[in-house]
Amino acid sequence: ISQAALHWCDEMSDKLGVEVKTLEADLLAFDFGNEVWDLATNLYFYEPSIFQGLKQAIRPGGHILFQTYSKAQKKFEKGPNNDAFLVHPKELKDEFKDWDLLYFEETEYTDKQNKNESVIQMLAQKPKV
Repeated sequence: ISQAALHWCDEMSDKLGVEVKTLEADLLAFDFGNEVWDLATNLYFYEPSIFQGLKQAIRPGGHILFQTYSKAQKKFEKGPNNDAFLVHPKELKDEFKDWDLLYFEETEYTDKQNKNESVIQMLAQKPKV
């Protein structure tokens, strides 16, 4: 998440009167901890090597919100087309098969800059044990 997005999140949480802890970090080097987070977001960054640490870091009953480009993105002229950065729905479902998938959709839309995107959106909840 960019500095601007973190700043926006801080402003909105203050405005709404809710407590949110934001953090900017290098995910490939970050120690996610063990059951310390209620929510993690993973937006437009597909790196399967972080999933185990990310899943371990979520408290029971906590959530992961995920959105990134799907393999179907390759049919569009703009956007990523390298398979290393694209996910197939089955890959993500298999990775979170032991979690409750509250929302899972592969969808296509046109963004504000008229760029077509094919993305996978997921909200998963860690079992409450």
